[in-house]
Amino acid sequence: ASYTVTQADVDSGSVTNTASGSADTPDGTAVPSPSDTVTVDGTQTPSMSVNKTATTTDFTAAGDVLDYTYLLTNTGNVNITAIALTDDLIPALSCPATALAPAATMMCTGSYTVTQADVDAGTVTNNASATGTPAGGTLAPATDQATVTGTQSPAMTVDKTAQTTDYDAVGDTVEYDYVVTNTGNVTLTAAITVTDDKIPSVSCPALPSGGLPVGDTLTCSGTYVITQADLDAGTVTNAASASDGTTTSPIVNETVTAVQTPALSTTKTATPQTFTALGETVTYSYVVTNTGNVSVTTPISITDDKIPAVSCPALPAGSLAPNATLTCTGTYT
Repeated sequence: ASYTVTQADVDSGSVTNTASGSADTPDGTAVPSPSDTVTVDGTQTPSMSVNKTATTTDFTAAGDVLDYTYLLTNTGNVNITAIALTDDLIPALSCPATALAPAATMMCTGSYTVTQADVDAGTVTNNASATGTPAGGTLAPATDQATVTGTQSPAMTVDKTAQTTDYDAVGDTVEYDYVVTNTGNVTLTAAITVTDDKIPSVSCPALPSGGLPVGDTLTCSGTYVITQADLDAGTVTNAASASDGTTTSPIVNETVTAVQTPALSTTKTATPQTFTALGETVTYSYVVTNTGNVSVTTPISITDDKIPAVSCPALPAGSLAPNATLTCTGTYT
């Protein structure tokens, strides 16, 4: 005789059945035999697998949501009950059932909200573990891991502002503020420096503890000393950019306008101071002083209502600097 094993037999771990025989005597009397029992032990191999898959394959910002599926399969030969699925980053997972028959499957789901620390790290790795109670034997936890790689986009901008709105003298100082903003999606952790094409050293404070968060700012400062060339040009424009060694901001320009006050004065003297006769000559000296704040670059001429031509030399080195003088001469008969 043959017996077909059931799942309940596998779950119980053995099959026990009892046999007895009987026969009739010639007069029709039933004669039973003693019964006998045989037990066949089964081999129980409880096991379960979990296949964790991220259905969201990328993230770019804190608050993004990563969705996961967990395929649980009873890979053993006994029923498993009281199934519990956990994830080290997700407090609560959703499963449609808590029991699986051999070869049966079920799909669980879970979602994780990305933090700024995850964006800074560039990846999210979490681990799933499934446990349960087998009908027999010992069930080892089933585990699986999934990693989602984020897109890191470090970026910064710098906003440059002159605290001094104009200038009118050599030696004037122009104070600048440079507001550096983290416009990327990752925390900036390397020291930030600002370079300015006219200021040798721009001062930047240390980053806050933990770095400069996304959207936060850092204010640097610098000072520029006005030159005569700046007064003559009428404006000072300088370009600046910020960098942390790997990421550099776009270049920004700031222009400050000069208050130009061109002016000349003339001091005229005569030699000799007196005359006595027709035909005597009087020589005049005209000392022209640049009393303004910009260099004079066009030739200087003197008009005298009694002298047709006053002689003036060429400008020294092409210009007459503020406070410099030029001496012209003229003769009157």
